[in-house]
Amino acid sequence: MSLVRHICAGGLLVALACSLATARAQHMNAKDAPCRGPMSGADETSCFVAASKKRDQELNEFYKQITKVVEGEDLTQLRAAQRVWLQFRDASCSAEKALYEGGSAQPMVYYACLEAETRYRITDLKLTYGWRIEKFRQ
Repeated sequence: MSLVRHICAGGLLVALACSLATARAQHMNAKDAPCRGPMSGADETSCFVAASKKRDQELNEFYKQITKVVEGEDLTQLRAAQRVWLQFRDASCSAEKALYEGGSAQPMVYYACLEAETRYRITDLKLTYGWRIEKFRQ
């Protein structure tokens, strides 16, 4: 591949990665986001704060269900993964918040990110461990 074609291909990948990161960074504008109705910035921020707390509670409740049906090394690995995921979520949302440094949307962006990332984690855990919970109930 020629140097020019290599640079152009690399540039395309960078542009694609940037566009995907931007699309994902706008958690408050996602189709599945809560707080989508018309409201003031302050009301929207309050809504996302409440939504992120509710989602965190949902995660904690589901995590407790999982820990009742998983044990030994599987539980050790789950706990390690959850600690790493929490670090990732917090770092990712802090990075997203930094994009709005000094702006009035900064808190809203942060809490929208926390809500969305936690919602995604719940979905992932349900896909991975939901069958174990169902099996335990039978």
